Amino acid sequence: MHLLVEVVMHPFDRRFHVVGRILVSLVFLFVAFAAPAATIEVKVSDPDGKALAGAAVSLVPSRQEVRTGDDGVARFDNVPPGAYDVAVRLTGFAPSRTDISVAEGTPLSVPITLAIGRFSESITVGPNGRDTFESYQPASVLGGEDLQQRLGSTLGATLANEPGVNVRTFGSGNARPVVRGLDNDRVLILENGARTGDLSSQSADHGVTLDPATATQIEVVRGPATLLYGSSAIGGVVNLVSDEIATKPVEGVHGAFTAQGATADENGGGAGNLSGGNGSVAWRVNGSGQRTDDYDTPEGKVPNSQSNSKSGGGSLAYTSENGFLGASYQYVDTRYGVPFVEEGETTLHPRRSRIDLRGERRNLGGLISGIKFQGGFRDYKHDEIEGSGEIATSFKNQVTEGNLYLNHRPVGALTGTFGVRGEYRDYSAAGEEALAPPTTQNTYSGFVYEELAYRHISIQVGGRLDHTSFDPNGATVERPDIPKRDFTNVSGSLGALGYLRDDLTLALNLARAARNPSLEELYNLGPHAGNFAFEIGDPTLPTEIAYGADLSLRYRTARFSGEATGFINSIDQYIFPLQTGEVEEGLPVVTFVSADSKFTGFEGHIDAGLTKDLWLVLGGDAVRGELRDGNDALPRIPPHRLWVGLRFERGPFHLEGEVKNAGKQSRVYGAETPTDGYTLVNFHGSYQLTTGSAVHTVTVRLDNIGDELYRNHLSYIKDLAPEMGRSLKLVYGVRF
Repeated sequence: MHLLVEVVMHPFDRRFHVVGRILVSLVFLFVAFAAPAATIEVKVSDPDGKALAGAAVSLVPSRQEVRTGDDGVARFDNVPPGAYDVAVRLTGFAPSRTDISVAEGTPLSVPITLAIGRFSESITVGPNGRDTFESYQPASVLGGEDLQQRLGSTLGATLANEPGVNVRTFGSGNARPVVRGLDNDRVLILENGARTGDLSSQSADHGVTLDPATATQIEVVRGPATLLYGSSAIGGVVNLVSDEIATKPVEGVHGAFTAQGATADENGGGAGNLSGGNGSVAWRVNGSGQRTDDYDTPEGKVPNSQSNSKSGGGSLAYTSENGFLGASYQYVDTRYGVPFVEEGETTLHPRRSRIDLRGERRNLGGLISGIKFQGGFRDYKHDEIEGSGEIATSFKNQVTEGNLYLNHRPVGALTGTFGVRGEYRDYSAAGEEALAPPTTQNTYSGFVYEELAYRHISIQVGGRLDHTSFDPNGATVERPDIPKRDFTNVSGSLGALGYLRDDLTLALNLARAARNPSLEELYNLGPHAGNFAFEIGDPTLPTEIAYGADLSLRYRTARFSGEATGFINSIDQYIFPLQTGEVEEGLPVVTFVSADSKFTGFEGHIDAGLTKDLWLVLGGDAVRGELRDGNDALPRIPPHRLWVGLRFERGPFHLEGEVKNAGKQSRVYGAETPTDGYTLVNFHGSYQLTTGSAVHTVTVRLDNIGDELYRNHLSYIKDLAPEMGRSLKLVYGVRF
């Protein structure tokens, strides 16, 4: 019609025609944008029709999320016409995802019934909480009844049966998680998202200063996580969550208590917390303590393997619907023996004070929709005590850190977070094993993390810039020529998450991760009995650069949960202790060198309902670590593992038997010795009772039923002592 009018129109009136076209276009735009938006009400209920409060309901791809009220309803206003997915998550129920179509101005009611399930798990590491089913990287969560059933005396022992996670030991008091064959400064241990400030990454005989009995849940991210956490997360992240600072309003008084005991190491301990609030101000106090004796094996007790620990603290916070501001203080005091070192009489005594300040403001106007910050100070001290009672070596490690996260408003389908981080570390040691000089370390970082969300696919992209400097005081240890080092590193990642069906996802994650050498790798020089080595650091070591890829297929319904992951992590200039073949002061000499390496492997697990009450549990993992030139094995790579179990659940009862097999590890490095495979049979059962507002759970666990003689390939004393024999464990927990 415009063309016809233009043909018959007199030339001097063309300017009026142009104006008319503009006016017509504006009318069309007005009509389009004025198309009536709709209101959506999502009502969430359980299989019996009871309304479920507190469920997280998301409208994809709009990025809106609303929690259901007491009536089970989540309401979305002013929703433009179009096709959407309604995603619903609630702990204790299987997640749901439903396609809907919104018409112009037509209200829509969406009833959703959640099936009771055990697979809804959200990880808090990252800019925002995310269900493991929708995570770009492979991740797992151990919480609730599962955490109580797996509870060990250390963080490493508690996680030893998680896919992709093994445990490095030097006795029973100093176990540390190993993720996909990577250990020490490549696996970052966090407490409520913040660094612990201990020295567990420095030496095999140094333990993690965390009591797993204090945890609400423990999260594991497998694979490079440097984008959000920097250099020390090139292999993965382990985060113990204790909810010590309230992040949302608390009404009334609540609490939890756990008691445990075991026979093989005569373990006994307890942990508890009490919290309360008036809807604005929230408080919390907590404490824990446990002890173990020398642990028993089929060959007898392992001398000087005892441990004891105690911790306590409290917090105070102001909370509202739009944010919180809180502070906490925690103190941990631990003592444990180190078998077979210095005539088998050495005791380690770590202590740590921790102060944290945290806050968040949500629902801001403008481009920035939310701000979150973390600040903390850790004062760690550690004495190594000889049998005579004299202190042979003392360590001090003070860490101050700050993190700022800014969430920006959605720009179309794009949402994201950017932020900065700073850390100052002051390290010193004095005595026989003061291998590195007093050193200060400064780290400054900036990162950006963005997501593009569509109905059936989400894409994540991010980058991080880190600058770290080491300033050693070599004159104090008569090494005045030790150089300062500065490292500037870039990390990045690209991920995609596709919904093949509502119950089936495919996740791909590509990452370039950088790790600067640790203080110990740069500057250590001298006998290190805790690593059975005379260590020689190299202050000229380069940065490690890792190129990693993960591909995960996940399937989840109310009666089935499964995940299979394959991964490759190619690390340029991988740093490891090279055995020279020489002996110094009775210890083999190792020097830290770098060479290109490669890690490949898989992880998988299945939980399948065979009948209403009976479940099949399958799992397994394997990793192969080797130098790219010559394919020689790297040090301390765990063997492949497989496990199968049957679980019976009816009402409050839970019974589970498990057979676990670890293969023989014959691909070893240097003087490292092969380790035979083994098969263990384990059992646990639990009963849950609700009385008023309190939920009581009693768990009985029988580990290594056959009293199998076996050795952990990642134990530094595996050639001197086997692992723990048959053990009966009893755990009681109550929440109110």
